[in-house]
Amino acid sequence: MHRSIYRLVFLGALVFFALNGGAFAQPRTINDAAGRKVTITDTSRIVSIGGAVTEVLYALGLADKIVAVDSTSTFPEAAKQKANVGYMRALAPEGVLKIGPTLILAIEGSGPAEAVEILERASVPYVVVPEAKNAEGVLRKIRFIAEAAGVPAEGERLASAVREDFAALGHALKGIKQRRKAAFILSMGSGSPIVGGAGTSADALFKLAEIDNALSAVSGFKPASDEALIAARARRGGGDVGARSRDAARESILDAVAGE
Repeated sequence: MHRSIYRLVFLGALVFFALNGGAFAQPRTINDAAGRKVTITDTSRIVSIGGAVTEVLYALGLADKIVAVDSTSTFPEAAKQKANVGYMRALAPEGVLKIGPTLILAIEGSGPAEAVEILERASVPYVVVPEAKNAEGVLRKIRFIAEAAGVPAEGERLASAVREDFAALGHALKGIKQRRKAAFILSMGSGSPIVGGAGTSADALFKLAEIDNALSAVSGFKPASDEALIAARARRGGGDVGARSRDAARESILDAVAGE
């Protein structure tokens, strides 16, 4: 009788670990984008901070392990159904930790600094994911996230597929005769718009598409000023989409996205 019970318990444990796909794997230590050594032991409950991080996790087939995302995680559509911890640059540590994560993956640049400091000191592994500034950076980011999540083989497969996509993009861009100029203006609700200058993810996106950033004189993401918007003089299809004033910027925005 006792032997049968022990056998059932043992078999149940095997099924549990098989279904969890190595969620409780051997501890492994990785170097994150902040230069910290972070030890990861459990990937069963991931909080994903940053739209790119979330998109990669879904592409790796890890949707079931994601327990919460941030407000920039709007793709794929299913991500919107996850618990939300707020905007990546305005995190509240208690809001993140109350979800009960076993791993926090946060894109480089998440904040504020005080919140990140608290999360780094928490018992839950907080891993800073490197931001990507070019095609190779995107591939490195995919591999990094896959390694942190415990699925390096899937990461290599995804990176190979994305590399092929970049090659196809490069071939398509060869047919473009004249470079365009554009401005990235982010509208967050009723607040003042924010523009993406040099060194931002928006700037990197423009470079991949061989588009000149009209706001390259601005460094980082900054609140839009009348002067900056007037100077932009970004064009789309020959029409002026540079805003002449802050009010006009709200109506003649190039792209309004709820992301980074």
